[in-house]
Amino acid sequence: MAQLTPNTWQTIEQQTAALAASTLKGYTTQAVQDGKEFLASTESQTAGWLAQVAAGAITPDNFASLVRGQASLAQMTALKQAGLAQVAIDSFVNGFISIVITAAIASIP
Repeated sequence: MAQLTPNTWQTIEQQTAALAASTLKGYTTQAVQDGKEFLASTESQTAGWLAQVAAGAITPDNFASLVRGQASLAQMTALKQAGLAQVAIDSFVNGFISIVITAAIASIP
């Protein structure tokens, strides 16, 4: 089964921090924490789908749809506890999911 490599995790974390810094000023730490928690809770499924893309069983577009479907699992607890508005959290989640998809697809050799 394919896994998200340490390099992929690092790329996602760096891009998540940059996204948070530009869209959630003052909430970068919470956003990165929530992103890590989401990835940890969905890594097994994401890695399985990534393996299917690598094997040609599903397309990258199918992978993207599956990962986007996991967005509802993104609790973003730290951002909510910090008092950030739901609209801002939803916008961040959409950008974060795009980062995860792009980094994961790019990690396929």
